[in-house]
Amino acid sequence: MGKLYSSKEVADYIISKGIKQTNQSLTNFKLQKILYYSQGFYFKEYNKPLIKEEFKMFRHGVAIKEELERYWEFNFIEIDKTGNKLKDCKIKEEDKEFLDEVWNIFKNFTGKQLDYLVQYDLPEEFRNYNLEIRNIKEPEVIAKNSIKYQFNSRYKKREKFNNNK
Repeated sequence: MGKLYSSKEVADYIISKGIKQTNQSLTNFKLQKILYYSQGFYFKEYNKPLIKEEFKMFRHGVAIKEELERYWEFNFIEIDKTGNKLKDCKIKEEDKEFLDEVWNIFKNFTGKQLDYLVQYDLPEEFRNYNLEIRNIKEPEVIAKNSIKYQFNSRYKKREKFNNNK
């Protein structure tokens, strides 16, 4: 607890949890939503961010630009590294346990289902977001404090996250 991780470290860990060719595989689209939930629930539980990079609102939803670009070719198809064992994972054991809990909640959802769910967990100003309507060329940053506020106001302290909605 307490270490701020790169989005790559957290994404690689989540991808390692997936199971190829099942509903527990990962697309880039699904990965982005699980990263967002990981950040939000970490704020709720520990009052600090898990991931140092900023989340942004893109045309097709919330994402971390660096991870979106890294896995761009896997937007709606399975990431080829799904289920691979990690070498030199720098995530602390207690944070792995936390990420495992988030994974266990969302692993059976599709990216589309998570996209629908995440609409309820975005700060109000980003719900039903559309870049064309807002005439914005660049995706907008979702402030970490906005994510923190949203998850603190929407969820109770951890019993188990999935029982708190």
